Amino acid sequence: MEQAVAGRDWSQLPADLVVLVLGALEVPELLRSAAVCRSWRAAYKLDPRLDATPLFRGPCLLYSSADRDADVATLRSLSESAAADHTTSTRRRHHVTLPAPSFRGRYVVGSSHGWLITADEQSELFLVNPVTRAQIALPPVKTMRSLNLRLARSSKALQGYFLHYMDVAAGCRNSHMYDLREFYDPNEARFLLYRRVALSADPSSGNCIVLIIHCFQEQLSFARIGDAEWTWIHGEEHFCHYQDLFYNDKDSLFYALRGTGEVHTIDFSGSSSPVVKIIFKKVVNYIDNYKYLVRAPRGDLIQVWRDDDVVDNGEWVTKKLVVYKMDLVHQKVAEVKDLQGYALFLGFNTSFFLPVACSPMLKANCIYHTDDNTEYIGGHKFSRRHIVAFSLDENVFAEFLPCDSRLNWPPPIWIRPSCEWVG
Repeated sequence: MEQAVAGRDWSQLPADLVVLVLGALEVPELLRSAAVCRSWRAAYKLDPRLDATPLFRGPCLLYSSADRDADVATLRSLSESAAADHTTSTRRRHHVTLPAPSFRGRYVVGSSHGWLITADEQSELFLVNPVTRAQIALPPVKTMRSLNLRLARSSKALQGYFLHYMDVAAGCRNSHMYDLREFYDPNEARFLLYRRVALSADPSSGNCIVLIIHCFQEQLSFARIGDAEWTWIHGEEHFCHYQDLFYNDKDSLFYALRGTGEVHTIDFSGSSSPVVKIIFKKVVNYIDNYKYLVRAPRGDLIQVWRDDDVVDNGEWVTKKLVVYKMDLVHQKVAEVKDLQGYALFLGFNTSFFLPVACSPMLKANCIYHTDDNTEYIGGHKFSRRHIVAFSLDENVFAEFLPCDSRLNWPPPIWIRPSCEWVG
């Protein structure tokens, strides 16, 4: 009997049976199975419900779906027709069962290079690839300089974290606020510890730096894949109040934006501590909105300023988005209304531009924004998460991608999937 099974020619299975088998698989197994033999790949490519290649042609919205288990992430591709029939609408949704911890227990704090950055209910950070299921644990939260653990006396079980105010110039806890600390349980601390996260490369390469903005005072810490602890960046009083950051592979520098509009570069190329340099002076003297930083397709640096407001039901919603191009020579910004055939994606993800030609669902001069107001989300985990398209031409917000079975927690996020395998 075993010899008969071993000698079976799986390429001879009827096409309708192959489609039935492939239709029951999640993305990782589907991609692998399509490579079994020519007949399987032909069946995979022929049936539009199975083809996962649209995942890699454009952005996806990743979220938890009410019709799936708690450990399943759903990917909805934007690289298909907006006027799709029921069959192609089903095809746009792909599902992946992620490794533990449960997806619905995670706080999704970023996406970059096809990977999610998530914090579990103990506020520990994990990188996970939703296409391959590869997962990498980052250094323990207890190694961060800005906090201490509180353990139960008898069992030594973790009860929570004391977060401290740090003096970035002196490189220690703030002497004027030395006794001022705040206590958070492990589940709450993640909303303060991780404001933004950026990666320098695909983590599967093994040569990746993870840079985070964390509270209090929105300071920077980093770790390389494989490090045992986080390293705090300090030395100057202005190394704080950061709001966004990204890595530029053109010059191998991180760029970090402060709430005043000031921009710093962080250079990790040396053998000693990272070098922080101011490249753009502050635009405003006080912080009254949230700001994003992104590199435009032609290389320009762009700031996007977001204003929020409270509506009648108590929800915080985005009421205004303004795009500014940075003039590094004259040290000033100028408002931009024309994205030159591109759409811009903002949220917890590392911000990015995409040509609208890559998806018939996208419109030029539009910003596609997912809720990322950390202050509101931290206190209202299950409140509605808005996903909107903002037209720069018309100055109008419109709901984008109706909710269907999408849940509000974890926060939905834009991602550009990658299928690099960690081996």
